[in-house]
Amino acid sequence: MSNAEIRGIGPDGKLRGVSVDASGSLSLASATSVPTDGAVTVNATSTPILPANTGRLSALIKNTGSQTVYLNQGQAATTSGFPLNPGDALRISHQLAVNGIVASGTGTVYAIGEVR
Repeated sequence: MSNAEIRGIGPDGKLRGVSVDASGSLSLASATSVPTDGAVTVNATSTPILPANTGRLSALIKNTGSQTVYLNQGQAATTSGFPLNPGDALRISHQLAVNGIVASGTGTVYAIGEVR
C-alpha cells in the first residue's frame, strides 16, 4: 500500500492535509495557499488561462460559457487544440502554461489551481 493523503481547505484559507503512510502512521501535511482563481474571458486570439507554475499540483478549468474553448499547453492555442465544450471541465496535473481560444466571439472559463 502506498502513502495516501486527504486534503481540504481550512478556516484560514490554507490547504491542509493528513498523510497516512504504508504502516498506517498519520502525519500532518504542510499547509499551502490556494492561489487566486477566477473567470477568464477567452477571445478569438490565443488567451492565457493559467500561467506556467512549477509549484502547481493540479488545476481545474471549467467552460462556463456557451462556446467551445480550444486549449493548448505550453504554447499558443489554436482551434485545432483540445476542445473544451460548454459545461465541460478538465483537470490538469502539469506545470505548463495553459492557453485558450474560441473560433469567433468570446468564451468564458473558470480556472482554479492548487499549489505547494
